[in-house]
Amino acid sequence: MSKLSIFLMIATIVVAIQADGNVRPVRCGDRCTIKDLQDPRLLCVRDRTSNTCTKLRPCRLPEWNCIRRNAGRELLRETCLSQCRRIPGGSSASGPCAPKKRPVSKD
Repeated sequence: MSKLSIFLMIATIVVAIQADGNVRPVRCGDRCTIKDLQDPRLLCVRDRTSNTCTKLRPCRLPEWNCIRRNAGRELLRETCLSQCRRIPGGSSASGPCAPKKRPVSKD
C-alpha cells in the first residue's frame, strides 16, 4: 500500500470515531428559581404509560420533560388538577390518577 492510501484510511477511521462521539443528550437548562419554588400553585401531570399522576410546580414540568426527552420516553402533559385529588402531599408527590369526574345528569 502506498503512503497516501494508508493516510486516507487512518483519516477515515479518525473521522468515523469522532462522528460517533458527537451524540450527546441535550443539556436541560432553565432550573427553577427560589421565587418559582415559593409559588403555591401546583400542576397535575399524567404519565399515560403508567397512569401515574404527579403534583409539580409549574417550573418543574419543562425540566422533567427535558430529562424524559433525553431518555427517549414520552413527555408528560398537564391534566386537570382533580386527577391528583387522591394524592397526599405537596410538590413532587406521585400516585395513581383518580378517575375524571363526570357530570351527573338530572332526569
